[in-house]
Amino acid sequence: MSMKKWLMKQYWRVSEIRILTSLAMGMLVIGGLYVDFVPILGDWGLWGALTLGVMLFAAFLFLGWIYDTRIRMWSQKNQAIIERSAYYYVPMISTIAFEYPVLRTIVETLSKVCSKEGINNQQLEDLAIYLNKYKELDPSREGIKSTIKISEEFNKLHPFTPTHPSKAKSVSIFTRLKIAWEVQVLRLTWIQGLTGLFQDVLVFGVFYVFIIYPFATEESALWYATFGISLPLLVAFITLGWVYDKKLRIWSVDSAVRVERNPYSYVAEPAQLSFTIPFFYALFSNVYNIQTKLGIDSESVRNIIHFLDNYVKLTSSKDQDLGAARDLRDSHGTIFMEE
Repeated sequence: MSMKKWLMKQYWRVSEIRILTSLAMGMLVIGGLYVDFVPILGDWGLWGALTLGVMLFAAFLFLGWIYDTRIRMWSQKNQAIIERSAYYYVPMISTIAFEYPVLRTIVETLSKVCSKEGINNQQLEDLAIYLNKYKELDPSREGIKSTIKISEEFNKLHPFTPTHPSKAKSVSIFTRLKIAWEVQVLRLTWIQGLTGLFQDVLVFGVFYVFIIYPFATEESALWYATFGISLPLLVAFITLGWVYDKKLRIWSVDSAVRVERNPYSYVAEPAQLSFTIPFFYALFSNVYNIQTKLGIDSESVRNIIHFLDNYVKLTSSKDQDLGAARDLRDSHGTIFMEE
């Protein structure tokens, strides 16, 4: 193992354990501050404080377990985040640079084959028009609205879902409340992310100014706190963030966990419902017609069409659909493997 890899591994271990140790130390401190107000434990002195701290620590771990496995708030949290990401609706640069020309070529070629063999290719012609409209969308508010609009228009011409994805299933009031809660948390997180670091370094500077600079006067304290403590700390934290991101790249491990806790890792995300699935549904439907016309075995194509029929019915708003998506993926995984 190289020295760099060893150091990165130690850094990751410290970063991960810090979450638990910070919670534990914080609860022990609170236990020491509030133990005198708790009957019985207040008479135990240090052991009472430690006991209260451990109880609080266990309570927070239990709440985390409830949050993760019972209430499953991470599903609605990621749903709120993804629904506010423009590139889950409109094409990314990579889509325009690679996926669009490749897919458009396939559509045009297949349309020509259908036309030559006397097979109806209207769906492919409409799909080519749809791809052209989708390619022109941008990540503006109007672009996102247009994505939903053209998706609904294409779905009316060639239905690939029973109804529009947003209306396919009713969502319970409890789920709606969870989503609304996570939306508010997300908005507050954005504001905190923008201002939190500045607040922390400014508070730290004012709190420690006379400890670090004992010679500072009341008139010069703000100057020393801002330029002697807060600003250097801000630069140091930004530099550490760059090292964490560009050099250590510990976020790759975190990304794996986020994918597992992302409901759209299991069910179709908005971009798939607006672009990818319509394309492949039309493609495989016409491939099936061609195979039937030419007398070619079409079992694998029928299987994948059946897979898409079931896949688009699943939604991220219902927990049972996440499990159904995993089962669907496992049950149809063999269609991509040769015997």
